[in-house]
Amino acid sequence: MGTAAGRLTAAARAEHRHQTALLAALQGGAQAWPTGWCGPAAALSSHRQHARATAARTLTVAYPVLAGQLAPADVAAAAWDLWQRHPPRQGDLGTWGGHWAGWLRSPAGRARCPTVAGWAADLARLEWGVHQANRAEDAPEGWPAGLALLHTTDPVRLVLQPRPGLAVLSLSTAALALWQTQTQGDVPAAEVQPPPPAGRGRTAVVVCRRGLAVGVRPLPADQARFTRHLLRGESLGQALAQAAPHDFQAWLQTALTDGWWTAVDCLSAVDLSTHEEP
Repeated sequence: MGTAAGRLTAAARAEHRHQTALLAALQGGAQAWPTGWCGPAAALSSHRQHARATAARTLTVAYPVLAGQLAPADVAAAAWDLWQRHPPRQGDLGTWGGHWAGWLRSPAGRARCPTVAGWAADLARLEWGVHQANRAEDAPEGWPAGLALLHTTDPVRLVLQPRPGLAVLSLSTAALALWQTQTQGDVPAAEVQPPPPAGRGRTAVVVCRRGLAVGVRPLPADQARFTRHLLRGESLGQALAQAAPHDFQAWLQTALTDGWWTAVDCLSAVDLSTHEEP
């Protein structure tokens, strides 16, 4: 006889197979219940319609500006295709939908929404960044812990801990302008026009939440490159060596004022070793 933990694991695996079979039936358009499930045939169709509606509603919540620029049928089609290709992995549906930008660039997305290919994927990336920042855990306010280390420690031994949800994105200026107009202006949503397909300029922005507000600030290209290096986990010294901004003090003042970093940490000696084989 197995242990209680073993029986629980076996039960969990069985339930996972049970749920996976239902999900496959819903996604594949099956007309009959899969093995292990039973009920009226009409109920399976009802489940499928509910899943479709849930997918469209979830996508609209995460991407309100982009969803407002597309026909409801196109949003519903995109949502269902994403639901099938990348089904939810957990009960919190706020974590689902991050693949929409990639879908819009895919053959399926370009075929479904050909008129928005020039800006929609960038708008999706921005809205997902804002959505993630809104959902990020709270961080302490005030100056980053360990800030004094900037004056006393070799930069190569320092790493900056980002505020949860902090992101740097490169966007088309058309997509950014559309998002700003609809979220920060007084123009009714119905009157906001999509950007012209000819708009090819690009700009970098930083997305950061402080308190209840998510800010989207344009960044000079040199500051964006430098910040990306830090977000990849490089030490301050490494980032300075590879992509130092033209004016480090200006970058630092902006970063501190806007609260991009929560702590400055000092790497231990082992972190700096080459980890050569003995």
